[in-house]
Amino acid sequence: MRYLVTIFAVLAVAAIVMLGSRGNESGYYALTSNIKRTDGLSFSSRVLLSGEPVGHIEGMTLRDDYSVNVRILVRRDVKIPVDSAVAIYSESLLRGKYLAILPGGAEEYMKDGDSFEFSQNAINLMRMISAGAEMLKKESK
Repeated sequence: MRYLVTIFAVLAVAAIVMLGSRGNESGYYALTSNIKRTDGLSFSSRVLLSGEPVGHIEGMTLRDDYSVNVRILVRRDVKIPVDSAVAIYSESLLRGKYLAILPGGAEEYMKDGDSFEFSQNAINLMRMISAGAEMLKKESK
């Protein structure tokens, strides 16, 4: 019985080590972006390049300066120029947000662990609708 417990413990530790060393999903590489407003973006939100899904958000961490460090997983077969940017867009009024990669023109490509230098914050759609309604209200007077 004692041997079974030992074998089980060794297998459990090995499984934890294997999962931890995997880091991210094997078919993906990780990139990061520092974004000031991520309203509506969430874990597992889609990442699109030219309208095609190429990855997803793996995690988000609030930083000391109140911006958010976004960890992005991108399929290994997708090459992203180093001067690319990211932007947050709404899928629709009723659906969530997604992260769009706006490709640059550099001939050098990002690699695992790189960061996007430029990002566009999420646009608060309700604030825009409210501002538009206020403008219409003022014009009708």
